[in-house]
Formats: sequence, C-alpha cells, structure tokens
Amino acid sequence: MPSNRLSLLGKVQAILRDVLEGTEGYNGSVDPDDLKLDSMKTIQLIVRLESEFDFLFEDDDLMLDKFKTAELIVTLLEEKYGVGSDSLVMETGEL
Repeated sequence: MPSNRLSLLGKVQAILRDVLEGTEGYNGSVDPDDLKLDSMKTIQLIVRLESEFDFLFEDDDLMLDKFKTAELIVTLLEEKYGVGSDSLVMETGEL
C-alpha cells in the first residue's frame, strides 16, 4: 500500500475513532464489524472529513454504504475527490 494511502487511512481511522468515541458498545476499533455508525454519527463523520480535507461531498456520495469501512472511505476520498493525491500533497505540503 503506498505511503500516501497509509497516511490517509491513518487520518480517516483517527477521525472515525474520535467520532465514535463514547458510542455505546464501541470498543475503539475501526474494524468494519465494530463500527457503530448510525445516521447522526455518519453526519458527524461527513462533516469532520469535509473539514479535515477541505471539500464537500456530492449528494450522490452521501450513502451509508460508502462509509461502512475506513478503506471504503479512503477509496472514495482518493478516487472521487483527489484527497491524498500527489498534487494535493505538493500544494498543501500535507495530506
């Protein structure tokens, strides 16, 4: 896995942990089976991702199934929004 993707995955996992902290039954894992994303937590996650990476999700991407795992989120961020791409890293100096 390329280092940009690993770095982006780490940031997404940290955001997931932060959003899910305090959720009943959440054990700190970002394993897909352990994610307790309800509609409110999903909205919080979306807002945090948009804020962290400075973009807005398109309406078509606001489907719960696109946020089931950290890997799915990273793939969406990379493929649809260019987050983590070399050009973004060069422009901002970070992911």
